[in-house]
Amino acid sequence: MFFLLDRDRDGVITKEGILDFLDFERENNKVFPSNVMRAVELYEDPKSGQIDGEEFHKMSKQIKFLVFPAHRLQDSLKSELLGFSFWEEISLELEEKKIATKIEKKKARTSIFNDLIANGREADR
Repeated sequence: MFFLLDRDRDGVITKEGILDFLDFERENNKVFPSNVMRAVELYEDPKSGQIDGEEFHKMSKQIKFLVFPAHRLQDSLKSELLGFSFWEEISLELEEKKIATKIEKKKARTSIFNDLIANGREADR
């Protein structure tokens, strides 16, 4: 979402850019404009009036409706491109791979730890 708003790719966005995006996505109907203004002002750099990607990420976690347009677009694309069931299956496969990777990493750490213990015991002899 941040990359959609950072049109010039300089790594920062402005309050005006966020408001323009929200207006555009909601057909120029003002949706919670004062709430957005206050929220953005909490996260923007007071000197530059800009928000970097990290601050935007924090802000979007606290202000869920900020990223709603992106979720709505994603849902529309999923619906039109191969259907929801296809994307749910892909999501499950990715989750299974993520879990398998975590298990493998734990096994590798355990193996390293066991080797260190074994080497320590051999050194004590």
